[in-house]
Amino acid sequence: MTKTTSPSLTGNQLKILACIAMFADHVVKGWYVRGLPAVLLSSVLGRIAFPIYCFFITEGFFHTRNRAKYLLRMVVFAAISEIPFNLGLHHTLIYKTTLCTLWSLSLGLLLFNCLAFVEKKRELHIAVSWILRLLLVAVFAVAAHYLHVDYRERGLLCMAVLYFLRNERPHSVPVLWACLPLNMKNFSNPGSFLAALPLHFYNGERGRLKLKYFFYAFYPLHLIFIYIAGKIILR
Repeated sequence: MTKTTSPSLTGNQLKILACIAMFADHVVKGWYVRGLPAVLLSSVLGRIAFPIYCFFITEGFFHTRNRAKYLLRMVVFAAISEIPFNLGLHHTLIYKTTLCTLWSLSLGLLLFNCLAFVEKKRELHIAVSWILRLLLVAVFAVAAHYLHVDYRERGLLCMAVLYFLRNERPHSVPVLWACLPLNMKNFSNPGSFLAALPLHFYNGERGRLKLKYFFYAFYPLHLIFIYIAGKIILR
């Protein structure tokens, strides 16, 4: 009898999928593409990118050997990516309405550090500990709103849900719950729930190749490409 194995996906494969989804979404937005293909690429496929990235930011936080360095690296790439984000999607050097998505992830990582600090305080009563953690989430959600990071408080709450449900299995379960806050505003990101499907098959392995810095660099580089290619194609 032939032994059948269930399909599985590595972290690298899932991150590449997120890169493709994000690229499709940003091409539609940066080049002002219209029609049904644009809807499918941006509002359906493109919506799975953010939950996947949030999932792996949460994974990375609990597996990294240096959380401070992890946060610093994210902040550095967020700063590097801000102008490419403004140019690629909004065709301007300065765009105050929304900061790039890496700032959202950086703020979520800072929240994770604060939550982990509270959790280490074993002398706190469990009720007090949970009150402090929920207050932290509320404060960071307000900060996300007024700092105008991408996805605002919805993105921050998405990351908080993934943090608190990190031990739930299969991996699709916390992702489905995390997508609820992304849809608090008029159910505006229904396609995000589709991220649970590929993450259901996540096997917990990184993959053979070390692509960490590729995924960091991809964010600003693909935005620069969209801006330059758009200037050529749409002129």
